[in-house]
Amino acid sequence: MTAGIVSADEIHVQHSDSIQDAINNAKSGDTIVIDSGTYTENIEVNKPVTIKSRSGIPGDTIVTAANLSKHVFNVSANNVSIKDLTITGANDIGRYGIYLDGVENCIVSNNLLSDNWGGIYVLYSKNNTLHNNTLRSNDKWGIFLVKSTCNNLTNNVLSSHQKCGICLDSSTDNTLISNNVDSNNEYGIQLRDSSKNNLLRNNTMFSNGYNFADFCGENDIDTSNIVDEKPIYYLVKVSNAIIDSSSNAGTIYCYDCQNISLKDLILKNNTHGVYFYDTTNSYMLNITLSSNYFGIYIEESEGNEFISNDVHKNRHGIELSYSNYNTLQNNNISLNQYGTYLHVSQSNELSENFISNNSVGIQQGFSDDNKIMRNIATTNHIGFFLYQCKNNLLIGNDVNQNSEYGILLRYSDYNSMSNNTLYSNSVGISLEDYSNKNTVSNNYLSNNEMNIMANESENRIHDNDIDNGESPQIPFINSVITSTILATAFVFLRRKRHGE
Repeated sequence: MTAGIVSADEIHVQHSDSIQDAINNAKSGDTIVIDSGTYTENIEVNKPVTIKSRSGIPGDTIVTAANLSKHVFNVSANNVSIKDLTITGANDIGRYGIYLDGVENCIVSNNLLSDNWGGIYVLYSKNNTLHNNTLRSNDKWGIFLVKSTCNNLTNNVLSSHQKCGICLDSSTDNTLISNNVDSNNEYGIQLRDSSKNNLLRNNTMFSNGYNFADFCGENDIDTSNIVDEKPIYYLVKVSNAIIDSSSNAGTIYCYDCQNISLKDLILKNNTHGVYFYDTTNSYMLNITLSSNYFGIYIEESEGNEFISNDVHKNRHGIELSYSNYNTLQNNNISLNQYGTYLHVSQSNELSENFISNNSVGIQQGFSDDNKIMRNIATTNHIGFFLYQCKNNLLIGNDVNQNSEYGILLRYSDYNSMSNNTLYSNSVGISLEDYSNKNTVSNNYLSNNEMNIMANESENRIHDNDIDNGESPQIPFINSVITSTILATAFVFLRRKRHGE
C-alpha cells in the first residue's frame, strides 16, 4: 500500500507501508508518523523530515535492517529528527543503527538501539542532539563521534557494548550531560585523538572494563561526573591542592599543575588511576591503584615523587613517558603486565620498590641516566629490561626467582650493574643484541641456570662473586669478555643440561 498523506505536513505510515516511500514522497519539514509494528528496511534520509512512532513508545515500533551490511538509518540531510523507535539489525562490520554523515541540527531522541554493530555514528557533523536514547548490546560501540563538533549528548543510557559506551575521536566542543554508561567491556566514556574542549557534567559510569579515559586533556570535566560511585578529579592549571581520602576520588587527572598532593586513596577500574601531564613538584603517598589500564601514567612531567603506593593488577603499573627527575620509592608493584615502564625518560630514580609477579618488573626504552637502586625484583618473567638505553645505574638490587631473566639488556650501551644480588633466575644477567661497553662488577650471582651472558666483546665484566652450587655455569672471565668464549660455553652447557 502506498503511504497516505494525512495532511500537508504529516505523512502516515501504516504497517504495510514503506518508511522509505514516505520519505521519498515527503517535502522538507514534513513529519512521518509510523504506526506500531515491525518494518524491515534500510532507510536513506536525504531531506529534512521528522520520523517518529505514533505511540511514542520505542518498543511498539521496530525498524530492523533488511540488509545487514547497510545502516538502518543513513542520514545525509540537515534538520532531521528520528524519535521513539526501536532500531536494530545492522550487525555487519562497520554498520550502525543511525549514521549521521556530515549533517547539522539533527535530533535523535527516545530511541532504543540494539543488536547493531554500533548504535549511533556521528561523522563530520555538528550541532546535533542525541537525547534520552537507550543503546544496549550493540556489538562494538554505543555512540561514536568522529571529527564532529558542538553536539549535545544528554540523558542517554548505554550498556553492554564490547568496545565503548561513548567514544569521542578527534571531536571538540561537544557537551555530554547526565548520560548513564555501564557494563561496557572496554570503556565507559573515552576521549581520544585530540578530542578537546568538551564539557562533561553529571555523567555516571560504573561496571565498565575501564570507566573513564581521557587521552587528550583540555576538557571541562568536574566532580559531578562519577565512576563507580566516586567523583572524577580533573585539574587544569591548579597549584597547591591536596586530594586525600576525604575526597573519595575515583580517578585523578592533572594537566599543567604544580605542588599537587595525593594521598590515602583507592583508585581502580579506570584507564588511568592517576594521570599527570606537564605536572611538576607533586607527590603521591599511600595510594592503592588496581585494575586500571595504567595505574599511574606520567607524561612530560618532572620533579614528582611517588612513595609507598600499592600498584597491582593493572595492565601497566607505573609508566613514565618523556618525564625526567622523578622519584619512585618504596612502592609495591605487583601482578601487572609491566610493573614500571620508562619511555624516553631521563634522570629518574627508582629505589627500594618491591616488584613481583609482573611480566616485566622494570622496563626502560630509549631512557638514559636513570638510577635503579636497592629494589627487590622477584618472581617476574623478567626482573629488569633495558632496550636502547645508555648510562643507567643498577646498584644494590635483589633480583631473584625471575623465570626468564634477572637483568636483560638489548641494544644498550654504557650502563653499569654493580653490587646486585641475583639468584634463582633462569639467566642472571644477559647482555644481548649489540649491547656494548657496559660494566658488570661486584655482583653476587648464585643458583641461576646461566649466571652471566654477553655477546659483544667490549663489555667489562669483573670482580663478580659467582656461586655455582651444583649447576654448571658459564665460565666467568675476570676481564674484558669475548663473545666467542661465551657462545662456546653457552652451547656446551645447553647440550650438557639436555643430555646431548
